[in-house]
Amino acid sequence: MKPVFVDLLSGSPEALRAQLIEATRSTLGQGKATLVVGLDAVRSLDDPAIAAMIVALRTMRAAGGAVRLVTRRQDHRDRLVLTGLDQVFEVFASDEEAEHDGTLQHESPAARVRFAIRAASSAVALLIGFVLWPGATTAQDGAGAVPSDPAALVALAKVVQRNPNLESFEANVQVDVKMLSFPFLQPKLEGKTYFKRPGNFEVVFARVPWYAKGLEHLYADIGDPSTWDHRFVVMVDGEHLINGRRELALRMIQRVRGMIDHEEVYIDEPSWTISQLEYHYYNGGTISLQQGFALVNGYAMVTSQSATIAIPHVRAVAMATYSGIRTNVAIDDAVFVKNKQANQ
Repeated sequence: MKPVFVDLLSGSPEALRAQLIEATRSTLGQGKATLVVGLDAVRSLDDPAIAAMIVALRTMRAAGGAVRLVTRRQDHRDRLVLTGLDQVFEVFASDEEAEHDGTLQHESPAARVRFAIRAASSAVALLIGFVLWPGATTAQDGAGAVPSDPAALVALAKVVQRNPNLESFEANVQVDVKMLSFPFLQPKLEGKTYFKRPGNFEVVFARVPWYAKGLEHLYADIGDPSTWDHRFVVMVDGEHLINGRRELALRMIQRVRGMIDHEEVYIDEPSWTISQLEYHYYNGGTISLQQGFALVNGYAMVTSQSATIAIPHVRAVAMATYSGIRTNVAIDDAVFVKNKQANQ
């Protein structure tokens, strides 16, 4: 059966999502099983664009269909490989290949090396992002108004109450990344981290390696547990043995779905600290983050984070350490606004 073809036009995330929704409806309405999506006119395969494609794929798969992607652009193909979506979608170089279920030509060794260097730069940003700001994703089409488990909300309330009077902090941060896959880079970054309620978080790095340029100023949602019920459907997932201790496990599913299938949060009940988080991706990738705590000025503060990353095409470990922590200090809002504008 001949597939339905649609070429996405460059536009806002909302426009891309609307195009894909209409395309999937049209495909299914015609009784056809395959949607072929052309990507060459899309400016960038950023998170909203990827999320919209995943929504289309889930919709088609639920009806027994498939989505195939077509692009000749090397930047798009690199992005699909880096995110592991080349293992989720069928990717082709032309409409003709997609129609006949052909395959892309093999990359030359030189092209693979060039991609690896580009991927390494992006991977460093990805790894540091997950070590410092776990769980921050942008996506579409989620669990909506599904209520969380009341017992899970009680546990989250106790986690939040651990530091009820902590309004802000700043600290020195050092991040050491060791890539276990080619090109085996080992960047070391130093900087300052800032937090101010509600949900303002900033990291500013100095002396960034050339292949990690763009990391000098980064920001993201810290994933404050007080906001998790708004962002996730949270359910109690029993008790698990973590580092020889039985800990309460919570399973969290994004209300606004993205590339993460679900997250697991492990809580040490005596201290009500989050000892470990795990991120499970649709493409089979996993990231595990362990946290170490210490009392600083009477507050239980994160002093170390170690991550093990196993996502398609990237294997790595990363360690973040925090020192010189100062709590409830005055932090100018401009610290956060400046870098948000720089990254827009």
